[in-house]
Amino acid sequence: MIDVVVKPAVIEEGHHVVDAGCGVGGTAIRLASAHGCRVTGVNLNRLQLEIAEKKVVDAGVAGRVKLKYADCCQSLPFADNTIDVVVNIESACHYSDRERFLGEVQRILKPGGKIVAMDWMARDHLSTEQYDQFIRPVCESWAMVSLECQATYTSKLQAAGLEIMGFEGFGGKEMDNLKIIENDYRNLTLMYFSGFGTPPFLNLMESIGRLYAAWRGGYFEIRRYCAKK
Repeated sequence: MIDVVVKPAVIEEGHHVVDAGCGVGGTAIRLASAHGCRVTGVNLNRLQLEIAEKKVVDAGVAGRVKLKYADCCQSLPFADNTIDVVVNIESACHYSDRERFLGEVQRILKPGGKIVAMDWMARDHLSTEQYDQFIRPVCESWAMVSLECQATYTSKLQAAGLEIMGFEGFGGKEMDNLKIIENDYRNLTLMYFSGFGTPPFLNLMESIGRLYAAWRGGYFEIRRYCAKK
């Protein structure tokens, strides 16, 4: 998945890549291993950073991967015009200020530098009723303020001074993920009728169910974009 997402960025060995919202380090490790580039992962979650530090060492890429603590939607801890590529995978959907994030991306990228991202999105042209019925419950369950659609992301990228190179889906390959979500929901439902009913279990079941309903109904989608400075 990482290889498919970052392909438009054409990452090279000499590049300094920022993995914004790096989680437990999987993307940063893959990029450093596959491309030989230098990667700095940035994350707001200190526990995830601790896990990532160990994974980086275990993967043998500690010389090429560094990790930093920062809130990506507030500031990215890099000087102006110093970064070749920013990678952002399923992270910005959780940001409270995506305009500021994209402004920071534009600031730190070198001229010609690129951002490549995959994000959770609402389908374009949803009515207010459709958004409230299907997307807002997903946001409430998965710790998101809101979801962009392609049209609003396009507007925000352009407002940040970034030139859009491409905006696309994954040709149906992402539907494998929907099948996983469907299987998870069915298994959770079976467990519920078998007697499981603790509050954390019910919260998980509700979260998976909301995502499944929105995705299956065509109101939710996963898309990739690439833009350059």
